[in-house]
Amino acid sequence: MWDNEHSLGNHELCEANMGIAEYLTSRGRYREAETLTTYVLAVREKLLGPKHPDTLKTIQNLAIVYHKLG
Repeated sequence: MWDNEHSLGNHELCEANMGIAEYLTSRGRYREAETLTTYVLAVREKLLGPKHPDTLKTIQNLAIVYHKLG
């Protein structure tokens, strides 16, 4: 995961972090995926707003992780 210094304002790094989170989910590493997805969501909400399609997709991915966690 990239920290605020590197990812703030960088769409490509948010996309990379989401790819990593999706990989972690596919490997059953749900807590790590939750942490990373929550981080990306916070960045996207701040930069893009709560109704932006990328933000909403991140919320959907987080819902999937929560579903897997039970």
